[in-house]
Amino acid sequence: MKKIIIFCILFSLIIAFFVFLYLSSNRPETEKSVAQEINFKSENPTDKYVLLDKNLIAEHNKIDDCWLYIDDSVYVVTSFIQSHSGGQEKILPFCGGDATTAFKSRIHSAGAKLLLKRLNIGKIDQQVLVDEVEKVKNDDLLSP
Repeated sequence: MKKIIIFCILFSLIIAFFVFLYLSSNRPETEKSVAQEINFKSENPTDKYVLLDKNLIAEHNKIDDCWLYIDDSVYVVTSFIQSHSGGQEKILPFCGGDATTAFKSRIHSAGAKLLLKRLNIGKIDQQVLVDEVEKVKNDDLLSP
């Protein structure tokens, strides 16, 4: 009986390890960010664009104005900081900077990853419409 229990525990640990590896791997993103969905060939002369460079991201480094990047994707996480399950102190040190290592060193649920996609405004060194950035900043995260 002990052998069966030990076998089941070892088998469960092996399965959990492979699930962890799968979830933490760098799979290509299949969903588009807000910025990728924008048609940049706009003929509207009133459209205003912003370049998502690291200098701009660094300016957004406060609890009430927090941008960060993971890999080369830029996120406006201001509306989420207070709701983070690990507490705001897990995000605040990365406002205005690189959160790649911190994000990837923890296991995040599928829901958290979907939420992060809603907060994505584009890629580093990409031009995006200011209006689209504002939409993400004002996103009501409680709505579907």
